Amino acid sequence: MHILINLYYADSARYFNYVYEHLLERDKNIAVTFVCFYPSAYLYLHRRGLHPIYLPSLLRQFPTPFDERHLSANIDELTYYNYLVMGQKPEYRSRLNLETKQCLLAYEKIIKDHSIDMMISAGDTRLQTQAAIAVAKSTKLSILYFEQGAFGTTILDPAGVNANVSFRNDNCCTENNDQTPKKRPKKEQKAPGTYTDSLDWQDNLAEKLDLFWHYPLPAMSSYLPLFTQSGESFRKFAITRLKAKLKKISPKVLPQKYLLFPLQMPKDAQLVFHSPVFNDIEEVVTIVTNCLPCDTALVIREHPNYKDRYPDAFYELIENKSNVFLNNENHLEECIQGSEAVIVVNSTVGIEALSFYKNVILLGNAYYESDKVFHKVKSKGDLPRQIINALTVTADHGAIDKHISHLLKYHLLPGHFRDIELTGGEQVAEKIISTYTQGVQQP
Repeated sequence: MHILINLYYADSARYFNYVYEHLLERDKNIAVTFVCFYPSAYLYLHRRGLHPIYLPSLLRQFPTPFDERHLSANIDELTYYNYLVMGQKPEYRSRLNLETKQCLLAYEKIIKDHSIDMMISAGDTRLQTQAAIAVAKSTKLSILYFEQGAFGTTILDPAGVNANVSFRNDNCCTENNDQTPKKRPKKEQKAPGTYTDSLDWQDNLAEKLDLFWHYPLPAMSSYLPLFTQSGESFRKFAITRLKAKLKKISPKVLPQKYLLFPLQMPKDAQLVFHSPVFNDIEEVVTIVTNCLPCDTALVIREHPNYKDRYPDAFYELIENKSNVFLNNENHLEECIQGSEAVIVVNSTVGIEALSFYKNVILLGNAYYESDKVFHKVKSKGDLPRQIINALTVTADHGAIDKHISHLLKYHLLPGHFRDIELTGGEQVAEKIISTYTQGVQQP
């Protein structure tokens, strides 16, 4: 078996290098080809003698790919998300189309040259991953999609990531099932420290280098692939980061009674692809504040990677609402525990809040959703009703325990790719091998 693994940064490179070691323990004939999108992943693996492929360099072999075989591919569909990320500027359209065609040809070459049998994809929305998936499907490869799970876990699923997973709306956990634990397992104790503590100075320096691919200087932008860029200027990013570091942070006194609304990044793929009802934060805040009881406030938390970067109109709206408060200072767990209910689009905070037996209002589609334990908003007009329900109905502790236990037992693999001490390699290796074996056995 020869596995192709697509990687973004050093964190996932480190993790799948660890997984590869466990695969080799199972079968020494298993081979892996790593394809890296950013410098840190490539340099991490290259320094360890694993001979990764750096995709931006490989694309230079296909300067003008006008292969007729790819004219049937919906290039605009494959580039949609990156075009949105880059601000939908017309001047980027032709470059994105070219990069997509280059990626299609590059992955054809990789799969053919290395006799690939299976692919693991980190995500399923960006053009380079979309191109890889398109080629993998056309050659009938087994595919597993990788993403981080709740409670420090990992998801490897054959259908996709986020709301595309195969087990979304799996409600068997709320039915009588002697095989399902009746109590939610406690969170696993993690080793102290952060992921970067496990890297040496060269790996940490490479991670800093990734920032210039995300937020390139003007002179660099035209030389780097658009699929590595965030659409924001380095100047804006640097100023915002500096302000955040200089800002003094001290906990605030939270309102006596409040709804908590942790935000996601505006161009998060979960918002773009998996939130059919709401994709405008200001609209949500307006609707929520207009239907809140007079004794209940709304506490908003910015995404930790997007503080002070939301549209000006969003901050103006908060200033003009007497019952809306912005709070990035208090610990998230404290804010969840003190809330009456929590509103999320579809972020992991939703399932984490549920574990505290909080009523959770879901605005979008989430991999962890279940009609038995979440207040799912079906339309804009349905939001006020779900808010009142969440504020008045007592959460069903038994159903919540069963739901979370079922996810942990059947769908969430142990260990997180950014843990300082990696765990769960045996289970992940078993998932990969069993998925490939099942694919081979299918007619």
